[in-house]
Amino acid sequence: MSDVALGDAASSRYELRPRPAVPSLAMAAVGTLAGCGALIIWGGGTGGTAFLVLGIGFLLFGLSLAASVLLFMARLRAQVDLDPEKITIRRGSHARSLRWAEIHRVSLDGPRLTLQAKAPQQDAVVINPRSPADPVFMSLVAAISQRLDISRGYGIG
Repeated sequence: MSDVALGDAASSRYELRPRPAVPSLAMAAVGTLAGCGALIIWGGGTGGTAFLVLGIGFLLFGLSLAASVLLFMARLRAQVDLDPEKITIRRGSHARSLRWAEIHRVSLDGPRLTLQAKAPQQDAVVINPRSPADPVFMSLVAAISQRLDISRGYGIG
């Protein structure tokens, strides 16, 4: 499940996740396998020191590429919770909440949705890790707009 929109009118949860980085992970796997192959050739006694150096180099390249891809995918993941009183944005171990009444203005600039708060509160930012027309992100923007309208008394009555 890549993106999730759960909930009812009272509360909603949106999970924004980047697409899996399959090409990068495939390159990491090839580099790691090439490094292991070179180390096997060196360990068998049929290869020289060049196979040791290449094996270690490819192995380190593959493992570091895989680790960095997984780290960036985890850092780009965001969870946005909407309830009648507030919005909560979670990225990793960081969480930011704003009450609907504290939001002064909302702006969308490319993949960046900024909830500008009234002073002395700090702004909150949601970054879309997918394409600009991602349906889950567009649903989130529409839900935020609806919640702000309700909190300000628009469209009631």
